[in-house]
Amino acid sequence: MVKKHVLNAETELYCLIGKPVSHSLSPLMHNYAFRKLGLNAVYLAFKVNEEKLQEAVDGLKALNIKGANVTIPYKTSVIKYLDSVEETARRIGAVNTIKNSDGVLSGYNTDWSAAVELLKEKLNTFRGVNALIIGAGGVARAILYGLIENGVNVTVTNRNLDKAEAMVNEFKTIFKNKTECNTIPLTDIKKEISRFNIIINATPVGMTPNINETPVNPDYLTSKMIVFDTVYNPLETLLIKKAKRIGCPVIEGYRMLVKQGVLAFKIWTGIQPPAKDMERIVYLKLKAEASQINKSV
Repeated sequence: MVKKHVLNAETELYCLIGKPVSHSLSPLMHNYAFRKLGLNAVYLAFKVNEEKLQEAVDGLKALNIKGANVTIPYKTSVIKYLDSVEETARRIGAVNTIKNSDGVLSGYNTDWSAAVELLKEKLNTFRGVNALIIGAGGVARAILYGLIENGVNVTVTNRNLDKAEAMVNEFKTIFKNKTECNTIPLTDIKKEISRFNIIINATPVGMTPNINETPVNPDYLTSKMIVFDTVYNPLETLLIKKAKRIGCPVIEGYRMLVKQGVLAFKIWTGIQPPAKDMERIVYLKLKAEASQINKSV
């Protein structure tokens, strides 16, 4: 049974900082978990303009906010305002989780392990696997780290290829050429795509309200590819819909949202949250929103 949420002077505050945040379902799943576990805590979403990011981070200390998630576009830029960064997050160069321990802000990254766990559900081994990551932002960095760490050969493409090349070169230095890692222009995807076992969208392309966009032409896909879209709103992006129609194994973005959120919750509280329930309520919320959109069309 989920307990009633009663707020008082002892309520601990957790939050999301980013821009935009109005679409976020992090408050839904975290507040559900707090209630389910009987914790006196609440989670809010704060829209933060770029020029106010440092003030927002300092505000975590000033208001004794116990923990925070960081979303686009601040996963990389937030690092310089933290007191410490866990080693893996430092190597990735992106933080999506902050813990406040008596005024000391520590940064973590739960995106990479969430992505790896989801891919392991679809693959028996990572040996000999070739993956294409579309994007070069914070979530792309995290997934790239996780894949290289597990021996996957990774290719990165991005609208700004220079940014992708800089990221790949940085990771080659970190891993000392542990696995094959390179870039291709977006214009080369059609002729190169057949060699990939995994296609990962790590960009916002396809996110509500731009639901008719895809990061790659779905006609290029084959049924043997795992298609992983980190966009979770809508429930099924156009890329995921097209991939399902041709029989591709898929990983929807809402599962990534929940996985990384479960890991963040444990970092903040030391408690394992009700992961299956969190996934269920996020899924039902997105399904209801999709139903409303279909009725209005």
